[in-house]
Amino acid sequence: MPEEIKKLWVAVPHPDADRLARGRRLKLNYSYQSFRKRNNKILQKKYLGDLTPRWTIIKGREHLNDLIKSKGDGYIKRAEGSGGYAVFKVSEIKNNRQFNQLLQQQENSVRWYCEETVVGTPYSIQCLKEGNTIKIFGFAKQRVTEGKHFSGAEILDLRQLRGVVKVQSIKSLRRLYPLLKGYEGFFGIDFILKKNGEMKILEANIRLTAVTIPTLLNNMAGSVGSKFREDNKEANIKKDEMVLTVDMSNNLRDTLSSGRQSGSLNLTQKILK
Repeated sequence: MPEEIKKLWVAVPHPDADRLARGRRLKLNYSYQSFRKRNNKILQKKYLGDLTPRWTIIKGREHLNDLIKSKGDGYIKRAEGSGGYAVFKVSEIKNNRQFNQLLQQQENSVRWYCEETVVGTPYSIQCLKEGNTIKIFGFAKQRVTEGKHFSGAEILDLRQLRGVVKVQSIKSLRRLYPLLKGYEGFFGIDFILKKNGEMKILEANIRLTAVTIPTLLNNMAGSVGSKFREDNKEANIKKDEMVLTVDMSNNLRDTLSSGRQSGSLNLTQKILK
């Protein structure tokens, strides 16, 4: 590593990045310890209060067994997790091998909670924090499979962020601000919009999210309604889709397709230009 490099910037922190920074005496923008605290969903829910769905901390194996026996509605979620990983329906965890393995492998500091099911349409906002200023630069309708796995999003016109959604989004940012103190960079907030117009905040992802880069590209191209898709087979990619990333292990691609344009150029042409 060249001697003139004095800093290490990470979009999503990792213990290896911390070790590299310590070993090379590099200034690190975001440590893994800080990342874990800011993204702890239980801590977030305590700050969000009535803005989030009803939930309860799972107090040991006996409490968990009672939930299983009740066959009630809801989801079991790990305090640390994202993208639907470590999220399980209460009605499906009894003989779920993956859940039991995770439960046994977790260190004592990692906790689980049960959250009520909220039926509605999943959305997210994309934000940037610089100093004490937070800017909302993106609004997206999420595509979620099996009720928990994020698989893509439609990037909406930011002017659609209005009414209750705008008010509640701003309120959630204010409540989560203690977790954002000292943080600089991108983050996102996921929420559910019910048919009756009620909005419930699910979680904040205080890091670069899967929709951050697609939203920035969409905005740069002056596009509305671009669609971001995760894990596509090459044969299924359409002509108007830009390949953003390639998973060489599984031969899958993340893509972004053009939405409505203000000019004649499509998304890819505008960005390359």
